[in-house]
Amino acid sequence: MNCWMYPGQPLKFQTNPPEDLDFNEISKLCLKLAEFDLHNCSPLTSGMSTNVCMQIYGVAMSLYNTRKLIRSGNKPDIITQHSMGIYPALAASGVILEEEALEIAFRVGKCMESMNKENQYLLGCVIGLTADKLLPMLPATGAYIANFNTSKHFLLAGLKTDILKLLNKLSVAGAFSISHFNCDAPLHTPLMAQISNELNAIFNDYCYSAPTIPLVSHKGKYLSTAEDIRIFLHDELLCPVYWEKTVTFIKSSGFNKFIEVGSGTALKKFNRWIASEQEYP
Repeated sequence: MNCWMYPGQPLKFQTNPPEDLDFNEISKLCLKLAEFDLHNCSPLTSGMSTNVCMQIYGVAMSLYNTRKLIRSGNKPDIITQHSMGIYPALAASGVILEEEALEIAFRVGKCMESMNKENQYLLGCVIGLTADKLLPMLPATGAYIANFNTSKHFLLAGLKTDILKLLNKLSVAGAFSISHFNCDAPLHTPLMAQISNELNAIFNDYCYSAPTIPLVSHKGKYLSTAEDIRIFLHDELLCPVYWEKTVTFIKSSGFNKFIEVGSGTALKKFNRWIASEQEYP
């Protein structure tokens, strides 16, 4: 049985965008609702951060790839998502429309962008340490685990100074790969509570339907009702992504074929890592 996976923000733009009816229609929606030129991967006006652009691009490409899969006769038996992948996942499961997915992603992105005016935030990618070694080091730093991707692959988020200090300690502690990236906001951490009211105002502007295809959150739980989804949209931005837990839950429910519906192959790589550890612990 098929599980469609919707990834979050990609790391780079596609160099040669497709040229077909579906891409052109998604591109028009981006121009109208997200102030973004999908063909040239650029904002219509100055002042939009790279992160907001990448978020819109990621959602747009997921919506486009959903159309392609459906046109080829494919359909999902279940849908799941990682981080900002929730918006195209909601469209694919019949909860909202494509245009609403793009508009919400744009509005949430701009809302998060406002946090960067007050403080500088950073994402840190750590590979090689397990959670039991990583978690005790966090309270003294002010940093948080934003993504539990595999047993030894984590994304950290927090203030730039806090993340840099922590990464230095993690290198000494034995992590075999450490990197960091600029971001507008510490997504999937309690620090997002600073814009909690603004986020709720965005999500309350839309009407949600119950999913027509089973939808699993990145916490490994079903989102079954419209109210479940409205609450999740806000709360997930303040809480970590538990990808390994989600994949394990879906596989234990009998779904054995995973298709990544978006830009890049990050989720496929995480899944291979998870599978290898489950087969050869």
